[in-house]
Amino acid sequence: MKATLAMNPHMKPPFLLILLLCLGTSMRADVVISTFEDLNNNGRRDSGEPLITGLTVTAVDNMSRSLPLLDDGAGTHTLPGLVFQGRVRIQITGYDLDHRQGKNRPTTVLFAEDGDSFDIPVLTDQPVDLQTANIIIPCYEKGSAETKDAAPALVHFPFAAEGVSEKFGGDGPNPTQDATISQLGSTWGMAYQRTFRRAFAAALVKRHVGMGPAGEDGIYSIDYSTTPPSINHFNLEGINPAVGPSIELGKVRREIVDVPINETMPYALSTVLLRNRRASYDIDAFDKVGKTSFGDIEMANDGRSLWMVNTYQRSLIKLDVGRKDIDPEAEDLEHYLLEDLPGIPNLNFRFRMCVNAGGNLNQGGAEAFTDKNKVAWDKNRYSNGGNDGYLVPLGDGPEADWNGNYRVPLWDGPDAEWIMASSLG
Repeated sequence: MKATLAMNPHMKPPFLLILLLCLGTSMRADVVISTFEDLNNNGRRDSGEPLITGLTVTAVDNMSRSLPLLDDGAGTHTLPGLVFQGRVRIQITGYDLDHRQGKNRPTTVLFAEDGDSFDIPVLTDQPVDLQTANIIIPCYEKGSAETKDAAPALVHFPFAAEGVSEKFGGDGPNPTQDATISQLGSTWGMAYQRTFRRAFAAALVKRHVGMGPAGEDGIYSIDYSTTPPSINHFNLEGINPAVGPSIELGKVRREIVDVPINETMPYALSTVLLRNRRASYDIDAFDKVGKTSFGDIEMANDGRSLWMVNTYQRSLIKLDVGRKDIDPEAEDLEHYLLEDLPGIPNLNFRFRMCVNAGGNLNQGGAEAFTDKNKVAWDKNRYSNGGNDGYLVPLGDGPEADWNGNYRVPLWDGPDAEWIMASSLG
């Protein structure tokens, strides 16, 4: 005798539905979203950074159906694995003046799958108040920096300023002078450290413009916690850092004179007060701009790591400035040569097919430049240490033959004269 179970086909007993779900669906792990106060604004949850409440987290599945999240009331939102399949869309809302989006979270929408977890950085401290913030910029004057006790080297003005400043005939605010040229000299790269309310300015080799008292390897600190700002500096030349090679920033030959400069003074910068009498040759700086001293500098998100571009060694320098008084020592410094860093392209090569920066194969030409072998490539002329000539490949690939005696125009146009350019080799 065979036993059968008769059921109403329209009935769906709960226990049977649960059994089918358990048998037909694989178990999924929960998705967890945690909102935390990013105290150092680095986009990561570090030790000691607490969870924070005040934001709303919602989720929908791929059919746009809302999914329930469990909110523990302390900053953690959990999407149970039993209530979704596949990919889900999660959105964080509720940002306001007291709950700002943190770094590395440019969007409020996330996509999650089985077992994903997310830490959402939130800022409660206002990063920048645009109504009270200032812009700080360096200024320059040609000539020696030594006697320029009144000329501005660093000024600031309100970020919200509009129009032309009053001193130039407008109705906008005038810049406020923070440092003189005799205090800073030529600087360019700047960084600001909120912790100590100070700015850093890096020395810059700029032709015809004198260096400050710290020289080519100087970094200046401008302390805005005092009125007027106090100026200090430190030097890095010759220090052997904890990581990387000894630091070198190069030197520029300059001679300071107190008279107008003539052709017998190729290295001179003048202290003459009249600007139209300060013209200089500054010949040694010609080949050292961008290759001596510092480039740009930047404060890291941790608020204490100052990164600097060393143009002389083509490297990056990291300095710990987490103390009020800065006296760089080996353990405070890390030094990285760009050529040793992964992912940096090798730029020490000549152009193939068109080694001059203009002319054949390069319609209209390009900007002139000097390569690392001191070969000057001009838009419509060809030079190897002052002599005509450049290489022309006869074929492609590493086995290509190179040939001299190539006919090239001296300039564009139907009446251009032509010369025979010989091989560089």
